[in-house]
Amino acid sequence: MVAWWSKNYRNFLDSFAQGRIPPFPVQLFNFTLNAPDVLLEPGVCLPSSPAYSPFEDRLVQIGRLARIFGPSSVVLRYDPVCHYRVIPGGPLDCALSVPASFKPAPSTAAMFGDDARDNMWAFDAVLSAAAAAGIRCVTVSFVRRSPSNTKRMRAAG
Repeated sequence: MVAWWSKNYRNFLDSFAQGRIPPFPVQLFNFTLNAPDVLLEPGVCLPSSPAYSPFEDRLVQIGRLARIFGPSSVVLRYDPVCHYRVIPGGPLDCALSVPASFKPAPSTAAMFGDDARDNMWAFDAVLSAAAAAGIRCVTVSFVRRSPSNTKRMRAAG
């Protein structure tokens, strides 16, 4: 068995279609997705990044992997669910971060205040793509506060 891990299978799928990756008998695709928020996923969300792939393209990749290798070969992970604040005018307060239509879930605002953000607004799209591809299970993780990630978040603004 060959197990692959990625947040973006575009290059893999292109290489496979061109015959540059052999058809191993058993393959498992661990696919981590999250809301297309540049604060959470700068590597795949910033157009200047070499790994950039629009969120909609990554949703399409779910279906392509499932059609080629079977739905049971694709393991989806929405990682991590988190709530956060961005300091207005701070270094991370950027227009690329979330869609203009973004509104935090009412429960997020109730628990953390009106300026809180969450990344659950894209979860329905991931579930819909998974269901359309015949994938019946999506793993979810939750951010865990630690001294190191608290320090990084404070340093970033």
